[in-house]
Amino acid sequence: MLKNINKPNNKGVNMDKQKEKKQTTQNNEFNIDTLKSFTSCELDIKNLQKLSEKVEQTGLASLVGLSKKIVSFYKEVETYCEKNKFKITDYFNLNSIRLKLYKLVGYPQLKDADGKPIRNYVFENAVSRSIKLAFVLINKDKTKAEIKDNVVFAQSNIIYPHLKTTGNSDIKFTPNTDTSLIKVSTRGLELLWNSIKPVKTLSSPTQKDDEQKVLDTLKNIRAILNNEMQNRNKKSTYLVDTYGTSEIEQLRKISQFALRLIEQYARDEKDYDANGKMKTASIINVESVEFKVVDEKRLPLVRISKTA
Repeated sequence: MLKNINKPNNKGVNMDKQKEKKQTTQNNEFNIDTLKSFTSCELDIKNLQKLSEKVEQTGLASLVGLSKKIVSFYKEVETYCEKNKFKITDYFNLNSIRLKLYKLVGYPQLKDADGKPIRNYVFENAVSRSIKLAFVLINKDKTKAEIKDNVVFAQSNIIYPHLKTTGNSDIKFTPNTDTSLIKVSTRGLELLWNSIKPVKTLSSPTQKDDEQKVLDTLKNIRAILNNEMQNRNKKSTYLVDTYGTSEIEQLRKISQFALRLIEQYARDEKDYDANGKMKTASIINVESVEFKVVDEKRLPLVRISKTA
C-alpha cells in the first residue's frame, strides 16, 4: 500500500502553536488588576478625589501614600517580568498605570447635562504626579530621593544641577555642588521626573529647544482660543451649540492657571538670594479673579459669568 508522501507534516506547526498558546496562557495568568499590591491603591486614590482642589495646596504630602503603594506593586510586576523575560515597560509605564488607577475607582464617575464625562483635572494631575513620584523613588540611585516623615527629599544638586545668578544685568548658570537634602516641591518633582523619563526622540533636547516647545504650545493655545472667538463672531449660536458645562469649566481653569503662572513668574524672578538660590520653594494659588466686560463700543457691561 502506497503512503501519501505529499501529506504535510504538521508536527512542527503544532508544536509552535502549543508553545504560543502556552506563552499566551502564561501571559494572561499575570493580571495586574488582581494583584493585592495594586488593588490596595483604591483607598488612596479615593482620598485624592475627596481632597480635590486641596491637593494643590498640600504639595507632595498628599501623594506619598499612593506613591508608596505604586512602588510596592511595581516591584511585584518587576519580579514577574524578570522571571519570564518580559519587558517591564510593556506592563508598567506612566500612561498604562494611570488608566488602570482610573479604572480601579471607576473614574470619571459623573457626566454633565450634555452627557459628557466630567473630568477633574486637579485629581488627574495628582494621580500623574503620584506615579511620577513613584518612579522617582524607584530610581533613587539616580534621583537620590527619599521620604522622611511623609516629606519627599532629594539632593539639591540633583534637582537643580545649575543655579541661576544675576548681576550687572547679566544672567549666569553655575554648577550646583550642594549635596544636602532639600524638600522636593511639585516643580522639583517634574525636574526629577524629566531626568529619568523615557526619551522618545533620538536627539538630546537643549534648554533652548524646551523653551521653544513651551512657547509654541502657548501660541497654539492662544490660536485655538482666538479661533473659537472668531467662530462665535461668524455664528452667534456657535458657543451655545458647541459648548457644554465641561468645556466652560475647563476654560475657567485655563484662565486661572494662566494668571497663576504670570503671578508666579513675577514673584520667582525677584526671589533669588545673594547666592543665586530661590528663597521660596512653595507656589502661590489664585483664589479669585476680577475683570471688566465692555461691548464693541467699549461701554461697560454687567458681568454674568462666574469668577475664574
